[in-house]
Amino acid sequence: MTAAFFQGPFIRCVQGQADVLEVLPAFLASWGWPGSATEFVARWLSVENAPDDAVFGVVADIRRSGIPCFVASTQERRRAQYLATEMRFDQLFDGLFFSCDLGVEKPNEGFFKAIAHRLGRSGTELLFIDDVRENVEGARAAGWFAEQFQSADGLRADVVRYTRHD
Repeated sequence: MTAAFFQGPFIRCVQGQADVLEVLPAFLASWGWPGSATEFVARWLSVENAPDDAVFGVVADIRRSGIPCFVASTQERRRAQYLATEMRFDQLFDGLFFSCDLGVEKPNEGFFKAIAHRLGRSGTELLFIDDVRENVEGARAAGWFAEQFQSADGLRADVVRYTRHD
């Protein structure tokens, strides 16, 4: 039911080319949503607000050890803002990279190259962890080290493995 939206106009939203509140209303009636697009987006954001405290704990430990941690995510502007402010990602991470600002989404190689450029780093200096295999492959294609997320403990082990200097 939602495929036409997510495979159509929503792509322009995550690329920063359209506002979800402008493209969403055409779909809401067919989805049976009785309210406004603004109400729909507010509900959508609140429902998808399920932080993993164990992962945040690992990220805090990694940052305390002196290793910066960033978010690299495919998001439209309103969700990106929600993550940054309401979920406090702007305080929990050293920086946030969203597709709506970069103009390209994961797993596109250009997404990763844009981030590396903004960080002034080569891919061989960056480790990307993601739960989606295609995104991991996209990062590797851009020259990054990348692993598929399995758990908070796995995240910690991946970071240790890539940062250990024996």
